[in-house]
Amino acid sequence: MVDKFINTMRSASQSPMWDECKQWCLDHVNEFEHIDADFINSISDELCQAITLSTMHGCPAEEIESICSYLISEKGLHLYLKCNPTLLGPKRIRELLDNAGFEYIDFEDHQFEVDLQFDKAVPMLERLIALGEKHNKIFGVKLTNTFPVQIHNNELPGEQMYMSGKSLLPVTIGVAELLSAQFGERLPMSYSGGAVKQNIKAIFDCGIWPVTVCTILLQGEGYNTFKSLADEVESTDYNAALKVHKELIAELAKDIAENKIFKKSDAMKKKREAMPSFPGTRSSDYHCRVVCGACVRVCPNRCNEVVTVNDAKLIVHVDQSCNECGNCACHCVEPCQPYKDRITFFHNAEALADSTNDGFYITGTSCGYRFKGEEAVCDIDALPEELKGVVHAFCKEHVYYVS
Repeated sequence: MVDKFINTMRSASQSPMWDECKQWCLDHVNEFEHIDADFINSISDELCQAITLSTMHGCPAEEIESICSYLISEKGLHLYLKCNPTLLGPKRIRELLDNAGFEYIDFEDHQFEVDLQFDKAVPMLERLIALGEKHNKIFGVKLTNTFPVQIHNNELPGEQMYMSGKSLLPVTIGVAELLSAQFGERLPMSYSGGAVKQNIKAIFDCGIWPVTVCTILLQGEGYNTFKSLADEVESTDYNAALKVHKELIAELAKDIAENKIFKKSDAMKKKREAMPSFPGTRSSDYHCRVVCGACVRVCPNRCNEVVTVNDAKLIVHVDQSCNECGNCACHCVEPCQPYKDRITFFHNAEALADSTNDGFYITGTSCGYRFKGEEAVCDIDALPEELKGVVHAFCKEHVYYVS
């Protein structure tokens, strides 16, 4: 299955979907403003020439190298290998976390024993760089993977969770500094680990790109933060960033170690001490709230949508896309867990029955629902008045869910 996916990305015309999409474009060419049939016919079916490989924590070095070698030499792909923070060793990571104000984060030394270690990584990376050159393919590293840390306050089920965002920033830059000191510009780097508006330009200027972000999108501004990130990167010199600059990486590592904005603030430490675990309050007053929309912006799967009912803006939760990560609850300004408390759109009757949420599903002109203790199936116009307005607004403003 994976091999078929890779082959299709290299030559999408192998899939019937390619011809179907191309024919649709040709049939609707008159609806485009700047595209004609010649352009559509000229589109290459080679969708992707590169891959980023992320292996599980504890994957043996020889297995990592074997997979990389296969993807470069047999599949003909440019390759970036995602590296783990454990390359730094436990002592250095402890120093970096403590300096950044994350002294409360604990981890087990066992992880450093099973993960790829720096002394084994260096000769492996040398061989893969040489292999890439032999096959005229780019080999680089993506920095970094997440880092397993201990759960102490029931933040999540289990014993371990994975660190990301601000706490991962000094660690990831630390790995970049370590590898760039060893390989210089011979080892291209891409980035993932606490990039924000205040540092993304500096990361890019170091020759580390593409830069991917995740944690910052799960906070206040959500996806709206993309504009400010793009503005920062667009102001840089792209030609100067075409290769890795180890001197600039060393300067960035020093700045991150000294700059307060990259450290855990005293206010956030106090907040964590006051409420270290996941919020537990729930609200039953979901149907009349005028919402701020934070749960829409911070949901990684866009599971919360805004609808307008009688000039009031309400949230409808989309059950099918939700994996109950709880991020919307963490950022809700009300005593509410939106993924549990808001009226929910379900894709069928079974999904409604499998949930405790109030909500609805739509079949033709009929609507099955659970609302304020009542369950039934009826015509949409026969719904309880409060719910009817929500359903009509959802169908009108988010028709793609129900069409």
